[in-house]
Order: sequence, then structure tokens, then C-alpha cells
Amino acid sequence: MKSLKESISTKVMSVNATDPVSRAYHMMKQGGCRHLPVLDDGRLVGLISDRDVQRALKSDVHDIFSMPVVEISLDAHALVKSYMSSPVITAKSGEDLLTATKIMLDNKIGALVIVDDNHLTGILTRHDLMKVLADLLEHPQHTIMDRLEGLAYNSGIGEVVKALSNSGI
Repeated sequence: MKSLKESISTKVMSVNATDPVSRAYHMMKQGGCRHLPVLDDGRLVGLISDRDVQRALKSDVHDIFSMPVVEISLDAHALVKSYMSSPVITAKSGEDLLTATKIMLDNKIGALVIVDDNHLTGILTRHDLMKVLADLLEHPQHTIMDRLEGLAYNSGIGEVVKALSNSGI
């Protein structure tokens, strides 16, 4: 099974707390992501998601009697710090993938920011977890064999196998 380090996105874009929400929107759109860590002087202070950006949308309905024509624009005065989630739930890259997944499930979050020594090192998203799941479903035998080998190695059977191997059998 993949480790947390192998499963996270490490090329993480971020925004500043004082950036306009429109900057976060454009970065998400260009980067194909839905979550951006928010920094203030290099320190993690929040997380802004595509849903947070949607809250900053303005819309004007021009004709309520026919199919509504909606003009969507972002509030030019909306700052990231006004829409971000804070405090941010984080994990360290040394955590195992199961623990990180349970943190996300227990907290009902779509992204877990990875921080090591107070530095942003990555982000684990639902998309990343879906890739891990797809890999497990595509190659289930690897996971089972890895577990069996681990169990055998750390049990009495493993001792017998080592003894036989050492004796050339």
C-alpha cells in the first residue's frame, strides 16, 4: 500500500490571506485544483476551497419571466481571509495513509494540508485518495501479498522461513 508521502500532491499552489478571492479562483481554474492553502508571512493560516470561492460570487438576474440570464462575477473587494476556513486541520508527512484518511473522514473535509517543521509540504485530497483506491482495485493481489509477507516475516512462520533460507533450503 502507498504511504502518505507517496500519495500527496507536493506541488502545492497557495495564496496569501490578503489576496483577492478572484486570484484564488484563477489559480484553482488554471491549476485544476479545488483547495488552496492560505499563507500569511509564509505561515499556514487557512484553506480556501472552490465552495468558499462560490460564496464570494455576485449574480444579477436580468429577466425573471423567461429563462434567467445570470451574469456571474466575483466581488472585487472580497479577500481570501474573509472566506477561508480556519484553523486548518493538518497532518505530518510521516503519518500513515490510513490515519490521514480517518482524519479527513472524521472531520468531513475534502483536503488535508501536510505540514512538516511549520512548512507546507503537500496536500492530500479526495482526488488523491481516489487514485489510491483505483490502484488497490486494479492490483488487489499486491496488497494481499504485501500483508501476507509482512505477517509471515513477523511471525513464527517467518522465523522458520529465515532458518530454511539461511540453511540453503
